[in-house]
Amino acid sequence: MPFQLWQIFIIILLEGQAISSDYIPNCKALQPLKYCPPYDSSEWKLRAYCKNCKADQKYHCCKDYDSPKLNCPQGDVYCKDELYVEGCAEEKFCKKGEEPVLSFIKNQVRVENPEVFCVLCYNNNRYNDSKNKSSATYSECTQKKLNICTFETHKIECRKTSGETSERFCRCDVENGYYPNSHPDDHPVDGCSYNNYICTTGRCGPNERTLLNYTCECEDGFYKHNNSMPKCVPLQTKAITVFPQFLTTSKDNTTSSGISTATIIVCAIAIPCAFVIPFVILRKIRGKRNKDLTHTKPKVSRQAKQKERNINQTEELMEELLGDEKREFVKEVTQHRIVHLRDNLDPIPIIDKLFQRQLISKYDYDSMMSKPNKPEQNRAILDKVMTRGEDFYKSFITEVFNLKQFDCFDALQEEERLVHKSIINKRENIVNVNVEIHESETPLLEMQQEESHAETETTI
Repeated sequence: MPFQLWQIFIIILLEGQAISSDYIPNCKALQPLKYCPPYDSSEWKLRAYCKNCKADQKYHCCKDYDSPKLNCPQGDVYCKDELYVEGCAEEKFCKKGEEPVLSFIKNQVRVENPEVFCVLCYNNNRYNDSKNKSSATYSECTQKKLNICTFETHKIECRKTSGETSERFCRCDVENGYYPNSHPDDHPVDGCSYNNYICTTGRCGPNERTLLNYTCECEDGFYKHNNSMPKCVPLQTKAITVFPQFLTTSKDNTTSSGISTATIIVCAIAIPCAFVIPFVILRKIRGKRNKDLTHTKPKVSRQAKQKERNINQTEELMEELLGDEKREFVKEVTQHRIVHLRDNLDPIPIIDKLFQRQLISKYDYDSMMSKPNKPEQNRAILDKVMTRGEDFYKSFITEVFNLKQFDCFDALQEEERLVHKSIINKRENIVNVNVEIHESETPLLEMQQEESHAETETTI
């Protein structure tokens, strides 16, 4: 009796199960986990088989929730120092911009079966644009960010906080003359793009600057007259143009426009004089004024003084301090003025600048931006200042000055002088105490030496 189609299918299925049951994986030979294998790969299935999860649990392989977070530099999509773990846990569904992590700590005790949490993408070089993704089907945010925005690539990251759900949003560093070497017209007016353009220089000519939309304009003090003058020239070179057709004369000493030659001559003399005479008078007035001010000390603007202080004071004061003294200096300056800074700093532009200079990570940037109010944002900034040391402090106070937050800048510089003086005095007091101790011990040592010498002579 011939087999029906469904009977043949059942036989093949049973034979396949019999064949697969002959192969029993050697779980003891499994290598310790270093990186999670790709989901649904043979290694993923092997490790899941060896874990032998219960019916209500699924195999997970992802990062350890309880290990310290690493700040992966841009371009490091694998972040090799990250710690991965595996275990059986209840499945969860993560939102856009999230990835699963496993926590083996419960009530400060390590447990065998971990708990799954969905957190923002750990590595800021990756993103996840899938919603409701099963925690048992991936180890980390799946998409790699290819748009690298660093000082080395001459790109600046535009202010957009959706970093966990999309590619980086950047523009070329137009302030230093950089523009995309291809398709520059594809960009919106602000020049920001998700595309990984290579930025290069050379688009704009001498005395020109690059705008955010990657077009060129003359720098301050320069202009272009029209299309016949393609280069930017200084404003002071503007001159009156006498067109040749007005100089064409006829037999009766008139021009082709009916203007007499005498009129042209008078105008040719009068018009330059109208510009030259006031200029000569003005020079004489200025000369007299300069002569009167020869012995007067020139005034320095407040902004110039501030700039000089910014360049010199912090550097000079720190140069006189030792390593531990520098750390003490930064901490005390910040702590003494923390109330004033917390209430008066404008945090948003400072956070932006610190992030653009790569002094804080994307994680720190998002954390600071998510604070509910300005005092809390300032508190987060100042905590970084006190913990990161003298180099971070120098960058911080430089940005405070560059952003013209002079009230806070002046307060910091005033406190710098007080703290510096206190540290130097403390150092001198320690030196003086040591000298006094040494001087007080010297006569005692001499007496002991004399007694020892006398005993020696008596013995002899």
